[in-house]
This record gives sequence, C-alpha cells and structure tokens, in this order.
Amino acid sequence: MKITKNINSSLIALIQLLVVALLFASCNKDDETESTYEVEGVEELTAPNGLITLTTRKKQLKIGLNDGRILEETLFADDVKIQENQGNLYEFNTNTIVKKAANNGAVVWEKSYPEEIGKSIRMHRANTVFSQNTLFISYQELDTNTYESRYFMEALDLESSSTIWRLNVGANTYPYLYQNRLITVQYPNGNAPTVFQYRNKFLGDVEVERTIPERVDDYTFDGDLIIANSWNDRVFALDRGLNTVWSFSTGAENPGDGLVFEDQYLFFSRDRHVYSLNKNTGVLNWETAVSERLSLGFHTNEKDLYLAQQTGTQTLTLLKINTENGELESSFDTPMSDDTYTTKLAFFKEYLLVAMAPSSDENNPQIEARLLHLPSAEEIWSADLIFKMAHYQATTISNGE
Repeated sequence: MKITKNINSSLIALIQLLVVALLFASCNKDDETESTYEVEGVEELTAPNGLITLTTRKKQLKIGLNDGRILEETLFADDVKIQENQGNLYEFNTNTIVKKAANNGAVVWEKSYPEEIGKSIRMHRANTVFSQNTLFISYQELDTNTYESRYFMEALDLESSSTIWRLNVGANTYPYLYQNRLITVQYPNGNAPTVFQYRNKFLGDVEVERTIPERVDDYTFDGDLIIANSWNDRVFALDRGLNTVWSFSTGAENPGDGLVFEDQYLFFSRDRHVYSLNKNTGVLNWETAVSERLSLGFHTNEKDLYLAQQTGTQTLTLLKINTENGELESSFDTPMSDDTYTTKLAFFKEYLLVAMAPSSDENNPQIEARLLHLPSAEEIWSADLIFKMAHYQATTISNGE
C-alpha cells in the first residue's frame, strides 16, 4: 500500500509539472503569435527618395524628400524665371535667355532680345514648353508710350539658340505639348473668350482653332480630348477637331480643380460637390457633397481622391473620397497659416507637402514645410526654412526616376 501511494503521489506530481509546462509553452506561443502579428501589422512610414524644389523669383531651394534637409540653395537676381530641362538650366531675364549647365553653372549660350526706344520685352514672364530639342516660347512686347502690347510666339533650337520660326500671335498665348502635338490657348480680351488651337510644330501655323465664348482656366489633355472647366457653370470636352463631345452643367459658376483618373473625370465645384463623370461621354457617375465652397488642392492616388479645404481660421482639412462610389471615407485636420495665400500645397503620389508662413505676410522670411503621408494621415517630417512666400512660382516634387 505504501509503494502504491508513493507511485500515485509521483504520478500526480508529474502530471502537475506537465500541466504547468504545457501552460507555460502555450503562453509563450500565444505571446509569440501576438508579437509577430503586431510587427507585421505596423506599416513603417518611409518617404520616397528624391527632391522637393521650392522656387520664387529670388531663390530656389532643393530639399531632400526623405528628411527635409536642404541640399542646395540658389539665389537669383530680380525678375528672373528659372526652368530646368534635360540637365540644363534656363534663365529667362527681362530681355535675355541664358542656358547653363546644371552641374557647374557654365554658360552654354545666351540669346538677347534688344529693346528699342519705346519698346519693352518681358521675357521673365514668358510662357514656355520644352519639346526634345526645341523650346516653344510666347512673350509680350510692350509699347511704353501707348501701353499697347504685341504678343509673339517663337520656336528656338536648344542646341544653338537659333530661331526656327517666330510669329505675331496677337494675344497672350500659353503653349502646351501633348502626344507630340503643339496646343496653344489664347486669351484675346483678358477674361473672355478663350481660344483653343492646334499648331504645326515646324511652322507655327494654326491647323485647327475653336473660340469658346467664356473664360476657361482649368483644362487637361487626355487621349484625343481636351477637357475644360469654364468660369460659367459647365465642364466640357473637345475632340481633335475641337468639336464639343459633351457638356455638363453644375450648380455654381467657376468649377475647378479637375483631373483624369482611369475612365473618370473628377472635379470640384463651388456648389459644394465633388463630381465624377465618364471622361468619354460626360455621363455622371456619382457626386458627393462637402461642407466648403472653395478648394485648396485636389489629388488622386490609386483608388482614393483627396480634397483639401480650409475649414477654420487656421485649419486645413483633407477629405479622403473613394473614387469608385464617391463615398467620403475619412477626413483629418492639420494646421495652416491664417490665410490661404501663405499656405501652399504640393501633392506627390501618397504624399502632401504643406508649405506655410507664420502669418498673412508673404514677405515673412521664414516658412515651415511639412511632409504628410496621406493614407495614414501622419507627418513624416517638418522643417523650418528661410524662404519668402511672396512671388512664389512653383513647388515641384520628383522621386528621381
């Protein structure tokens, strides 16, 4: 009996030890699984490699896209417009164009437009577009006695600076190049009408022209279509012959901020709605109501659409809208300057750069730049920069591809 009792006691003790061991192992396994899940579920936010370029008339800053660190700072003289193309810099001064090598600043060529008595050239305000080895440029010649203007458009050889052709185009002209076609948009009377033109690249001659009896500022090119938002309450599309393909009316004048995404044309209207139209037919896919009547920015990335609006004195609200059905998925707020003139936005893929001055004074020498990750609504970095918002020309973001 004594031996049996001892054996039973030993078995009970052994079972107890096994139970404890199993429980301990089970706890460790659960902890392991939970830990692994947490690590796998966290998305590490990393900014893409590349550059952000901030430009005014007097300064250009290049900062790292991944950390906001200043990589290069360039100072300009007054009344200079800078553009970069294929590894070269082009400086548009009052009456000269200078081509420089971007790597060392060496002057490749300089082209002057001599000013006669009573005539003034404003080359730094020229409208330009680059096409392979050609620069298309339109500029104004002002009669300083009568204050009447003549407008010219010119094609320059980028290797030699020689003029390929030059025409008096009669009105302020904006050149574009799309699918190897030269498109120009003119504003003969300042506000209205608006003239769309297809031009021969080699001669400059107008091949097709269409006058729209209203002001058009926002337009985009897609395939054979020009899709435009007028200052009236309509959005319309023109084909390669500049014939109207479709027209859509909204509930307010001056719709704007339009873009093409897959088979949709998406735009924001001052009737406080975001619209999705079939880009080929103009048929309404969906519309979504929002609270504010003005937009600070409009951007799409894959299936999501982002609308930036000012919803408070110093509040920038970003709305996330599903492009498939127009459903308002989320929104988040971030600080901004006390007016829209000192807050500038630049979207790039999944990212938004917010540049803002601390007050409504555009001449304030300091700004704060913040890079936000749109899907997560999180800040990647923030940097204080010496940079005036006055005469702010452009913000460009490039991933270096």
